[in-house]
Amino acid sequence: VREAIVEALGEIDDPSAVTAVAAVTTDSSVGVRRAGASALKEFDDPTALPALLGMARDSDAEVRRSVAEGLSDLESPQTLDVLIALSRDSDAEVRASAVDGLGNLEDRRTLDALLAALRDADPDVRSEAADAIHNIPDLDKAPPQLIALLADSDADVRQNVAHALGSFEDEAAVPALKRALSDTNADVRRAVAESLSEI
Repeated sequence: VREAIVEALGEIDDPSAVTAVAAVTTDSSVGVRRAGASALKEFDDPTALPALLGMARDSDAEVRRSVAEGLSDLESPQTLDVLIALSRDSDAEVRASAVDGLGNLEDRRTLDALLAALRDADPDVRSEAADAIHNIPDLDKAPPQLIALLADSDADVRQNVAHALGSFEDEAAVPALKRALSDTNADVRRAVAESLSEI
């Protein structure tokens, strides 16, 4: 019943709903906390920020993932630090959501965390990092770590890397992109060809 109430509150576009949902962030029921985190991420309201920040260390991975998804929409100096911390979470889905959030911030200070995510053991995290890294402002050259991922074992990662490299328009990526024209995956080859046409 409490979960349903919290979910309903999440659909109300009213600052008082944020306060009500924030009250459940330390509830003993993981289901209620999940509902609370999910509702909080939907509020495009800076008053939700303290509650989201408080849930960033929740013991439940689904709660932490909702926190990561919600934080990127709320601009705050604290957001960056928490998303960087979540990008090193023990759960791969949390890391992927945090890396996606870091890309949405479009902040040069995310670079080190995104470069680290390019080496993540999980392909979804690497793919999100490849997609996010080209959003960093004033980054003129493609990082060598990104270029190297054109040889990644996962096709989705290679495809995102190819797309990202095209946005840099960096001649240093051309030799690796030309080699990737013979990739076994058609979507990767298409992305590589598009990127080469942009450089």
